[in-house]
Amino acid sequence: MERLLLSLMLFIGALFSSQANAATAISPRDAYMAVISGIAILVDVREESEIADSGMAAPAQWLATSEIEAQSDAYHKAVEGWDRSRDLIFYCRSGKRAEKAADHFSTLGFRTFNAGAFQAWKDAGLPVKFPN
Repeated sequence: MERLLLSLMLFIGALFSSQANAATAISPRDAYMAVISGIAILVDVREESEIADSGMAAPAQWLATSEIEAQSDAYHKAVEGWDRSRDLIFYCRSGKRAEKAADHFSTLGFRTFNAGAFQAWKDAGLPVKFPN
Protein backbone atom coordinates (compact mmCIF):
# COMPACT_ATOMS: atom_id res chain seq x y z
CA MET A 1 0.00 0.00 0.00
CA GLU A 2 2.85 2.41 0.87
CA ARG A 3 4.53 1.65 -2.46
CA LEU A 4 1.30 2.36 -4.33
CA LEU A 5 0.80 5.65 -2.48
CA LEU A 6 4.37 6.77 -3.16
CA SER A 7 4.06 5.84 -6.83
CA LEU A 8 0.80 7.78 -7.05
CA MET A 9 2.41 10.83 -5.42
CA LEU A 10 5.31 10.74 -7.89
CA PHE A 11 2.92 10.37 -10.83
CA ILE A 12 0.75 13.29 -9.71
CA GLY A 13 3.85 15.41 -9.21
CA ALA A 14 4.95 14.62 -12.76
CA LEU A 15 1.57 15.58 -14.17
CA PHE A 16 1.53 18.96 -12.50
CA SER A 17 5.13 19.93 -13.08
CA SER A 18 5.29 23.65 -13.83
CA GLN A 19 8.14 23.38 -16.35
CA ALA A 20 7.16 21.52 -19.49
CA ASN A 21 10.69 20.52 -20.59
CA ALA A 22 12.23 20.17 -17.15
CA ALA A 23 12.43 16.95 -15.22
CA THR A 24 10.22 16.81 -12.18
CA ALA A 25 12.09 17.70 -9.02
CA ILE A 26 12.04 15.25 -6.14
CA SER A 27 13.36 15.77 -2.62
CA PRO A 28 16.19 13.58 -1.37
CA ARG A 29 13.89 11.98 1.23
CA ASP A 30 11.22 11.17 -1.37
CA ALA A 31 13.93 9.84 -3.69
CA TYR A 32 15.27 7.61 -0.92
CA MET A 33 11.80 6.27 -0.13
CA ALA A 34 11.16 5.54 -3.81
CA VAL A 35 14.45 3.66 -4.11
CA ILE A 36 14.10 1.57 -0.96
CA SER A 37 10.52 0.71 -1.86
CA GLY A 38 11.72 -0.61 -5.22
CA ILE A 39 9.87 1.80 -7.51
CA ALA A 40 12.92 3.80 -8.56
CA ILE A 41 16.61 3.59 -9.38
CA LEU A 42 18.87 6.36 -8.08
CA VAL A 43 21.68 7.39 -10.45
CA ASP A 44 24.71 9.54 -9.65
CA VAL A 45 25.89 11.30 -12.82
CA ARG A 46 28.96 12.98 -11.32
CA GLU A 47 32.46 12.15 -12.50
CA GLU A 48 34.72 9.68 -10.69
CA SER A 49 36.88 12.37 -9.04
CA GLU A 50 33.80 13.99 -7.49
CA ILE A 51 32.67 10.70 -5.97
CA ALA A 52 36.15 9.92 -4.67
CA ASP A 53 36.17 13.27 -2.86
CA SER A 54 32.70 13.24 -1.31
CA GLY A 55 31.19 9.77 -1.63
CA MET A 56 27.82 8.99 -3.16
CA ALA A 57 24.31 8.14 -2.06
CA ALA A 58 24.47 4.61 -0.66
CA PRO A 59 21.66 3.16 -2.81
CA ALA A 60 22.83 4.89 -6.00
CA GLN A 61 24.22 3.43 -9.17
CA TRP A 62 26.92 5.41 -10.94
CA LEU A 63 26.82 6.50 -14.57
CA ALA A 64 29.05 9.51 -15.20
CA THR A 65 27.82 12.31 -17.45
CA SER A 66 30.85 11.71 -19.68
CA GLU A 67 29.67 8.10 -20.20
CA ILE A 68 26.18 9.31 -21.10
CA GLU A 69 27.51 11.90 -23.55
CA ALA A 70 29.86 9.38 -25.19
CA GLN A 71 27.14 6.69 -25.19
CA SER A 72 29.85 4.32 -24.02
CA ASP A 73 29.59 0.63 -23.25
CA ALA A 74 28.72 1.54 -19.64
CA TYR A 75 25.89 3.72 -20.93
CA HIS A 76 24.49 0.95 -23.16
CA LYS A 77 24.80 -1.62 -20.37
CA ALA A 78 22.84 0.68 -18.03
CA VAL A 79 20.09 1.38 -20.59
CA GLU A 80 19.70 -2.32 -21.33
CA GLY A 81 19.79 -3.31 -17.65
CA TRP A 82 17.41 -0.75 -16.18
CA ASP A 83 13.82 -1.89 -15.76
CA ARG A 84 11.62 0.63 -17.60
CA SER A 85 8.82 0.03 -15.13
CA ARG A 86 10.96 1.71 -12.47
CA ASP A 87 11.50 5.47 -12.28
CA LEU A 88 15.00 6.89 -12.75
CA ILE A 89 16.08 9.56 -10.27
CA PHE A 90 19.26 11.48 -11.07
CA TYR A 91 21.50 13.71 -8.96
CA CYS A 92 24.85 15.45 -9.36
CA ARG A 93 26.78 18.28 -7.68
CA SER A 94 24.35 21.10 -8.47
CA GLY A 95 21.39 19.46 -10.25
CA LYS A 96 22.23 20.71 -13.75
CA ARG A 97 23.76 17.49 -15.08
CA ALA A 98 21.00 15.54 -13.34
CA GLU A 99 18.47 17.65 -15.25
CA LYS A 100 20.19 16.90 -18.56
CA ALA A 101 20.39 13.18 -17.77
CA ALA A 102 16.72 13.08 -16.76
CA ASP A 103 15.73 14.85 -19.97
CA HIS A 104 17.85 12.46 -22.05
CA PHE A 105 16.54 9.28 -20.43
CA SER A 106 12.95 10.47 -20.68
CA THR A 107 13.39 10.47 -24.48
CA LEU A 108 14.27 6.77 -24.17
CA GLY A 109 10.97 5.98 -22.50
CA PHE A 110 11.94 6.21 -18.84
CA ARG A 111 9.98 8.26 -16.32
CA THR A 112 12.61 10.50 -14.74
CA PHE A 113 13.13 12.81 -11.78
CA ASN A 114 15.82 15.25 -10.70
CA ALA A 115 16.93 14.97 -7.06
CA GLY A 116 19.26 17.93 -7.53
CA ALA A 117 22.49 18.29 -5.61
CA PHE A 118 24.28 15.57 -3.69
CA GLN A 119 24.83 18.03 -0.83
CA ALA A 120 21.06 18.07 -0.25
CA TRP A 121 21.18 14.28 0.13
CA LYS A 122 23.94 14.59 2.73
CA ASP A 123 22.18 17.48 4.49
CA ALA A 124 19.07 15.29 4.82
CA GLY A 125 21.16 12.75 6.74
CA LEU A 126 20.62 10.02 4.16
CA PRO A 127 23.14 7.15 3.78
CA VAL A 128 26.40 7.79 1.93
CA LYS A 129 29.03 5.32 0.73
CA PHE A 130 32.59 5.74 -0.53
CA PRO A 131 33.95 3.66 -3.41
CA ASN A 132 36.80 1.25 -2.68
